[in-house]
Amino acid sequence: MELNRNPFRYDADFGPDDIVGRRDEIAHVESAIRDGMRLFLIDPRGFGKTSILRAAQANMSRKGALVLYVNAEI
Repeated sequence: MELNRNPFRYDADFGPDDIVGRRDEIAHVESAIRDGMRLFLIDPRGFGKTSILRAAQANMSRKGALVLYVNAEI
């Protein structure tokens, strides 16, 4: 058993089913998508911005919306 293993993941985005306690943020993003609003997510690196966006994208896609995700990271 490896005792020093860090339980937090930093190497990949979380899937929609892996996110806990961010329902309000995801709902806000979904609302912005539905209403065609501009939305900025600002947080330090590793706080779940991309995971929230991808969860909202997955939820909206299941509802029939066409959501385009563009990664503008350089």
